Amino acid sequence: MTVVTFTTATTANWTCPAGVSTVLAECWGAGSSGGTGLSGSGGGGGAGGEYAAEPSLAVTAGNNYSYTVGLGGTSVTAVTTKGNAGTSSTMAGSSVTVTANPGEPSTTGNGPGVGGTGSTNTTHNNGGAGGTGGSSTKSASGGGSGGSAAAGNAGTTASSNTTQAAGATAVTGGGPGGQSGDSSKAGVAPVSGPGGGGGGTSDASLGSGAGWQGQVQLTYTAVTFTVIPISQGRMFAMLGH
Repeated sequence: MTVVTFTTATTANWTCPAGVSTVLAECWGAGSSGGTGLSGSGGGGGAGGEYAAEPSLAVTAGNNYSYTVGLGGTSVTAVTTKGNAGTSSTMAGSSVTVTANPGEPSTTGNGPGVGGTGSTNTTHNNGGAGGTGGSSTKSASGGGSGGSAAAGNAGTTASSNTTQAAGATAVTGGGPGGQSGDSSKAGVAPVSGPGGGGGGTSDASLGSGAGWQGQVQLTYTAVTFTVIPISQGRMFAMLGH
């Protein structure tokens, strides 16, 4: 079995190897960044990207197939500013494309980011929402990405303006959210991927946390044929792996 993982935000081609006709294709959308707080309110957390997969994506050996790894939302520093959205991750097959949608920011600086959603693929789990910025400049952490078996966890609101809320914990096959900022620390991007959202901050001059990039992963087994000579000049093919 071969596992190929793409984690750099880009659009490129994958060449299908000999002996491969289907792949397990998994995509994670990128996370959005956190926002910066309103007067008297902390910044909201960014959101995690969606998980989407096709267990048997049809492909043809020797053909090139396009994939895109989504770019995480960049941090913001201006006062009362919503975060930036991530972008989708995709993997094309012969007739079906896997699409995992990104985390989206809140419409306001202190509101919660919206987890990625909307895929129509065979398996799809939503990204976790960001936390909501609280009163007295309490910041909120980022939501985690969707995983292979469950939706991502949501971010939370800090207990005080001098406390950082921990990012959402990762679900199986997903990534965590980013830690929130506080009155003296900027929001933090997630510590690992794929796709968790960045945390917010209660001091706009410090900035919010960025979202993590998406991910594309392919799992497959190449089928090979071994030709074995037998008596009287005849030959037959033995199926192997």
